[in-house]
Amino acid sequence: MIAGRIVVPALLFAVIASRPALVRAQDDDAEVLPSPTAGAPEPEPSIEELEEQMIPTLVLPELRIRVGGGVGLQTSGPVAGAEPVYGRVTEEVEWMPPALEFVSFGIGGAQMFTTGGQIYQVGARVGGHAWFCEDVVVRCQGAITLQLGAVFGSLGEWFDFSADADLRFLFVERFELFVRGSFLSFGSNSWINIVGGAAIAF
Repeated sequence: MIAGRIVVPALLFAVIASRPALVRAQDDDAEVLPSPTAGAPEPEPSIEELEEQMIPTLVLPELRIRVGGGVGLQTSGPVAGAEPVYGRVTEEVEWMPPALEFVSFGIGGAQMFTTGGQIYQVGARVGGHAWFCEDVVVRCQGAITLQLGAVFGSLGEWFDFSADADLRFLFVERFELFVRGSFLSFGSNSWINIVGGAAIAF
């Protein structure tokens, strides 16, 4: 009788102790149901979000106000042998429209002086340019420009033609340094010029 009273509580204790294991096994075997939103497609980004992700298009300044100074060597003309070296100062306004990409337009003036007199040059300019060695701080540009106009001064009044080849360096999209080799011709006179200078871009 006493043995029966001991066995019954022992069996009850064993059953109670095994229930957590059974519950854990049932939890492990239970099927994991996916979240209602797990298979839903992600919403497409709005136009505003796409624009924020895009890299902004670089907008280079269109206008340059440029000044320079150098020397001119007269290679032909009535006084080429007597006074071959002239001082030269240049001033230009140049427009590079974005729609035309590699074409520029402008107006230019120059003064050439020596002990024998002065020459003044003015004309319309058109040219082409190309960018290379582009960087955040500096951008390099090569340009060829033609100028047609007139000269007047100690050698009289003439229609003239000149051609410039520039190497330009644009810093932080606002300040330019340049060096130029050019050829100038009018009448029987011609010069080869070397000029350097600076420009403001905006």
